Amino acid sequence: MPAKLDKKTDPVCGMSVDPVSAPAHVEFEGVSYHFCSHHCARVFSVDPAKFRRHPAPPSPYRFRSVKSAPTSGEPKEHR
Repeated sequence: MPAKLDKKTDPVCGMSVDPVSAPAHVEFEGVSYHFCSHHCARVFSVDPAKFRRHPAPPSPYRFRSVKSAPTSGEPKEHR
């Protein structure tokens, strides 16, 4: 049986991230923080102590919502 992955919570947005495949990592005062995106890592880097004192609560959503572009070449007509 495979070992359960040790998920971490992005302290900026609260998303669950896999430390091994997380897109960004920042070390602050000897602790490694893992982020869902480079954007969250940059936000954290501006004031890491703030997020250490008040991390975002874990997100209840597993995945981000992604808006898809219209499939046809013409925009839909509004009525």
